[in-house]
Amino acid sequence: NDELNKIIFINIGFVCINFVFSLCNNIFLGSQKSYLSSVNNVLSQILNFIFLLLLFKIKENSIVLLSFSYGLGISISHIILTIYYFYKNKELLFNIKDIVLAKAKNIFGVGLKIFLVQIAGLVIFSTDNFIITKYTGIENVAVYNVVNKLFGIPTLILTLITAPIWPAVTKAFYEGNRIWIKDTLKKLEKLFLLLVLMVIILISIAKPFIKIWTLNEIEASYSLIIVCGIATLLTCFSNIYSTLIFAIDIKWYLLILFVSQAIINIVVSLIAIVYFDLGVVGVVLGTCFSMLTNIFVLPRSLKKMIEKI
Repeated sequence: NDELNKIIFINIGFVCINFVFSLCNNIFLGSQKSYLSSVNNVLSQILNFIFLLLLFKIKENSIVLLSFSYGLGISISHIILTIYYFYKNKELLFNIKDIVLAKAKNIFGVGLKIFLVQIAGLVIFSTDNFIITKYTGIENVAVYNVVNKLFGIPTLILTLITAPIWPAVTKAFYEGNRIWIKDTLKKLEKLFLLLVLMVIILISIAKPFIKIWTLNEIEASYSLIIVCGIATLLTCFSNIYSTLIFAIDIKWYLLILFVSQAIINIVVSLIAIVYFDLGVVGVVLGTCFSMLTNIFVLPRSLKKMIEKI
């Protein structure tokens, strides 16, 4: 209990600190320097690895120190990249005279919408572990996470590609460059077809791969592998269109849709577990069911936005 309290205190502290420090990533993306955001992630992982080696070297097996070193690595990375960026872009250094309160309403309005969308996404993708633990047993969390990690590869690839596209689409929208946005969408749709092929390959090799990866400790069912593959494709499809939509404008009806999806995800997951005894598969089906509407709503919404440019 003493260690747990310390870990919670350390983690909350670093979450608050990095809530401020991580704003550098938004600045990198907003100024078309998204590669710095990727460098930031890599640097933090390198620092975490170095700290881990140091703990190993001094033979210190404290989970408290491990937690502290992880938070410290991320914070140091943010600070280094922030200093580097503003050293190279001195004209963008903060000046209190640059604040225009009249623009605060629009900025906070957009920020609130994005915040609510992110909360909805957090509920859809982060509550599964809690539901699985509560209703099927904590041992099933490991099975779910291993399969989820494997199918996280296509999503990661798409995220790396779409991250710099968001600010670029915003720029193109305000310049009235409809052709560039349509061409970008076509390229992303072609990329989605490649991701479909990748998911099919992952489904076919998942079972033996997981056994080798986990040294025969974990065996996932084909049903779980297949529904995780479907959930991955729905996530990738949604991310392609939502990235371009959010770059242009977040309509209130889309915000209501995403919040509704978060609620539907929990309700369907619980029904699938409690009444149909589907276990972990039911939780993933809840995620799939909640995102089905994106197939019909997001492409139409984006098409209307592009036509108005």
